[in-house]
Amino acid sequence: MSGHISDLQGRSRLLDGRLLGRRSVEQSLGPLVDAIAIPPALIDLIFDADPTSDAFCTAVIELEARLTAIRSGPRVAARASLDGAAEKLRIRAAERIRTMFVEALTPLRTSIAHDLYALQQSVLRPRRPLYVFLQRLAPRQAHEVQKFYVSTAKWYFETGFRRYVRALERIRVRRPLLH
Repeated sequence: MSGHISDLQGRSRLLDGRLLGRRSVEQSLGPLVDAIAIPPALIDLIFDADPTSDAFCTAVIELEARLTAIRSGPRVAARASLDGAAEKLRIRAAERIRTMFVEALTPLRTSIAHDLYALQQSVLRPRRPLYVFLQRLAPRQAHEVQKFYVSTAKWYFETGFRRYVRALERIRVRRPLLH
């Protein structure tokens, strides 16, 4: 009987040692796992939320932080599968952001009646973190947005100046200069 009790005490000490070891591993890995884990709510926001909403903007900023943590973490086999899923999420976010900027600028390409400055202040400026995300994590899409913006602004101002010149010509025809 005493041999059985000492055997049980030895097993108890062994289990306590394992528990302490697991707790120390959990304490060191816990923050890493929390930093790299992508919650389902974040995935839903990236795929379903309106790109002009503040919730989408916040989700993209959180995604960028998690991508940075994933990429800067240790190289392990589990990271490879997580990296693949995170990459798909990054691509989806970049596509949606690019589309949002292009759709916001499209009305300026069809009519000069829209105000470029008002668009910049109401749509583009509040969405600057999204463009910064593109610059850091999807430079090709950021360059596409930049080219689209520049060509749109060029068309907008050229059209405005052509109309201005035509109006000046009409005024000059109506009122000949007196010398």
